[in-house]
Amino acid sequence: MRSKAVQRFLVGCALLALAACSQKAETLKLAASQFETESRATIVLLEELRVAEIAPPAKSESAETADFIKNALESTRDATPDRIALWMNPDAGETVKASEEWAATLTRLNTQYRAFANTFASLEQASFTARDIVKKAEPVAVRLVGQIANFGKAVTDNPPEFLKQRTALSAQLKTLRAAQTNAADKRAKLSGWLDKWRALMQAETDLQRRIAEQSAKAASVGLAVVKQIRAYDQLSASDIADAMGIAFSAAGALTGRDVSALQNKANDVLGDIQSDPVWNSILQQSLEEVNQPKAKE
Repeated sequence: MRSKAVQRFLVGCALLALAACSQKAETLKLAASQFETESRATIVLLEELRVAEIAPPAKSESAETADFIKNALESTRDATPDRIALWMNPDAGETVKASEEWAATLTRLNTQYRAFANTFASLEQASFTARDIVKKAEPVAVRLVGQIANFGKAVTDNPPEFLKQRTALSAQLKTLRAAQTNAADKRAKLSGWLDKWRALMQAETDLQRRIAEQSAKAASVGLAVVKQIRAYDQLSASDIADAMGIAFSAAGALTGRDVSALQNKANDVLGDIQSDPVWNSILQQSLEEVNQPKAKE
């Protein structure tokens, strides 16, 4: 009887331990999932940036018609749907090619963050081996957090420029200045041109701030996840939940902040990583891997 009671007690303790481990694993899984969500939202904005940088300014219907007639008459090639689109917009070919290359990069980035979150997808079902899974995820998490923080840093250090739109507006200004019209008409047209230029500058600034903000949010949440991974064995589910709750609140507080404050946040995240010898080594190795192709060129 006594041995059976002890056996039942031990089984009960094991079940309670399993339940606690499962709850802790589930909490970390949710945190990793939120990091993925915030990071992929950053990647969506990076796609918007790339398109804005290479996209030509919108054409009027009359300008599009003029291009089509000119190119259709000069070309000796078959009128396929793709070529008709190219005749209407000669810049489309270059834009499509660049977009396809960038799309491949974005797909790779999305896959990285999705794969990281999936590492924890069934963590609560592997409660007794969870610590090994979590430990192996630490270097991956550090690389991804460093990467997403560096995206924000890059866009604050090098503000976006919508080059083709800038070039088109500059050409318009040259034409307006050279036009032989009366002074009042020229002044009115120059004033209208300046409104367009200011709108373009504002669009660049707005996109810069949105990328910096979203990147800072993702990096803040990611750093909190990394810290929970590092201390996983010593933490309870409530410890992780409390820490992530603080991280989510801090990330939410970044909404509406100016670029300077967001840049400081990105620097803080990178500083935290660089202050840890192990994390810094992982980060530097990942940066070397990214820069390696450039060194060979």
